[in-house]
Amino acid sequence: MLDGLIQVLIKERVTITEILESENNKDSLENKGNRVDVKAKTEKGEIIIVEVQLTKERDFFQRIIFGTATAIND
Repeated sequence: MLDGLIQVLIKERVTITEILESENNKDSLENKGNRVDVKAKTEKGEIIIVEVQLTKERDFFQRIIFGTATAIND
């Protein structure tokens, strides 16, 4: 099912080759979140890494800001 979602998003056929990391936060029902990183190969032979996160929208925006700041800092 996840490969189908990725295919729709990038409009290209992909094959998931590996699950790199997964995390399940079960601290409380209100703060519950899930994240998984997968490695996939496109029909063009490109290797891509896709992170899928299921959590509250506010956490998603904070994660984008953190990731962007880290990339700029590096």
